[in-house]
Amino acid sequence: MIWEFHISGVQHHKGRQIETSIPSGTELILEPEPDNDYDENAVKIKLRESDHVETMLGYVPGKLSKEISEAMHLGSVVCKLISHNLELKPWKRFLVMIETE
Repeated sequence: MIWEFHISGVQHHKGRQIETSIPSGTELILEPEPDNDYDENAVKIKLRESDHVETMLGYVPGKLSKEISEAMHLGSVVCKLISHNLELKPWKRFLVMIETE
């Protein structure tokens, strides 16, 4: 299965501070956040900057979080940055793709 969407919540996290340095095709980290106050299926999207540094970019949109969270529990998934457009609103800047392997 393949999902394409814009990362949610970018304006609330560090994505805006590093957005010009993330090349298209970069693999991103998905991390479940079951204790999230708003969505028990919330999935964080992060950038690994080094072995010990991960930067929070935002979240899988709520309308997809349950489906993607379930896919993560069933097997391996890969998240990659397709593109980013600095001229758009923050919540439309990062287009990503998640694919099950």
